Amino acid sequence: MNSLERVQATLGGRPADRVPFTFQANLLGARLAGCALPDYYTDPRVFLRVQTMLRERFKPDLLFAPFMLCHSAAAFGSELKYFDDQPPGIKRLVVRSVADIAKCTPPDIDTHPALLYIRRSLKGLVKAFGGEAAIGAAVLGPVDLPLMMMGMERWLPMVVEGGDDLNRVFDLTVPHFVEWANALFDDGARVLVLPSPFVTPRVMTRELVRNIALPVLRDAFARVKGPLVLHHTGGKFLEFLDLLSDLPRVTGFIIDAGDDLMEARKRVGPGKTIFSGIDNQNMDRYSPGEVERRALEKLHRMRNDPNFVLVVTGPDIPAQTSPDNLLAMLRAVEKSGSGKALHHGKIVAVACSIFENEIKHLLKEQEMPVDFHFLDSKLHMKPRELEKRMTEAIAEKRRQGYEKIMLIYGDCHHGMHELSGDDLVRVAGHNCCKIIVGPEDYKKMKREKAFLLMPEWAERWKEVFRDELGLDGTIAPSFMQEMHSKLVFLDTGLTPVPEKALIEFSEYCGLPWEVRRVSPERLLQNIRASLDQLMDQGNGYDGNLS
Repeated sequence: MNSLERVQATLGGRPADRVPFTFQANLLGARLAGCALPDYYTDPRVFLRVQTMLRERFKPDLLFAPFMLCHSAAAFGSELKYFDDQPPGIKRLVVRSVADIAKCTPPDIDTHPALLYIRRSLKGLVKAFGGEAAIGAAVLGPVDLPLMMMGMERWLPMVVEGGDDLNRVFDLTVPHFVEWANALFDDGARVLVLPSPFVTPRVMTRELVRNIALPVLRDAFARVKGPLVLHHTGGKFLEFLDLLSDLPRVTGFIIDAGDDLMEARKRVGPGKTIFSGIDNQNMDRYSPGEVERRALEKLHRMRNDPNFVLVVTGPDIPAQTSPDNLLAMLRAVEKSGSGKALHHGKIVAVACSIFENEIKHLLKEQEMPVDFHFLDSKLHMKPRELEKRMTEAIAEKRRQGYEKIMLIYGDCHHGMHELSGDDLVRVAGHNCCKIIVGPEDYKKMKREKAFLLMPEWAERWKEVFRDELGLDGTIAPSFMQEMHSKLVFLDTGLTPVPEKALIEFSEYCGLPWEVRRVSPERLLQNIRASLDQLMDQGNGYDGNLS
């Protein structure tokens, strides 16, 4: 399949060879191509040169004409200002009073310079890539366009109050939207993305959406020629999806990276395409390994959903983002398509059973592209046997086809530091308690001379101290009190506090006991950091794209 066929299949809910992916990289693209931003945002030839470079290097399946919201406002008379280090912005709003509405006239979409820039850029993309990639464009809807014409402080009160002024605005924006959207479809766009900064829960109530926005959108959308995708534009509109999903021509939604994918699917129902993935604001902070891991988590979450596209969710990627991060997204979708997605057998974690309850709990709450194999925590009492069993487990997992291995262990036998390689990492922390509470809290508790008890060992203290160590009731107090002042049970909140066992152990060793609540979140962070390290190992980044 080529990119066009892949996107068409996904929007239609048909099987594709892999999940499509795309992004907006105007600032990054201009930096990599060495062109000035004012030229990029005004000259279709410069725009096409940058997009050609992005397509050749990173192979996005869906390309977009200039994603410029302010150009539509400029067409109505707002003044723009161009910058060397950021997208253009609005210098002067066209509507600064109610009286200005009457002065506004719809722009000529065939002659206005701002709109011609977008149309010529779109036609250039269609000519260059229309047979192999899906081409889209961005359009402000009739309810969101006024935000760019008059600002939030004027538009929101007008929507709330209603009346003739509101109707006059819609008399301008609805016909323009329909004419503009259909012109872009005629120019070759396969899909239009509608950024929706106004129709979001942070601005409008459900009542306003239902009574004001929906009737206008329903009328306007019914008159366009092709599919529409609504974009969250930096705000979460998950709670509005059920209201918006039945609008005419709406085929999908680009949601915030933090929105729950299963909840989104529940709200929009089957058949609508969900676009989600990596948060654009953090793309310049993530390592390539973290980008790949996060992408694979999304892909695994939606592995049985035919209507899913992996995207960078915000309006643009920061200019200083590493190009390797976009390659990491490409790797993720290629692995998902080839059957090599990590959750389908590529990464395995060999873990101590002392973490088993916590990890199984995390797996219910978080998608992790990794399988788990647990060894009995009691093996800590026999380091040589633990080393033997761990070595055997690693060898067995490699024979089973796992390409990368994580060890969720501390320094639990003498050979731990000899275990190395591009395919293996160990979580940070020299023992299980430090792994789950973190270094700072661990240091604090050690200064208190606390003997730390994980939930599993609190229940099994007799096996460990009496049966394995051979400490009877006369030796145990002197042995424990020499180095410790108290027992601290680390309560992860997943099992009841074993008070009876703690009282018995306290009496056995002559130390008072207390409970400290710890969150499994620290363990999750530790596992994710190791996953990122695994993703970064052996990827062969040479830096040539920067």
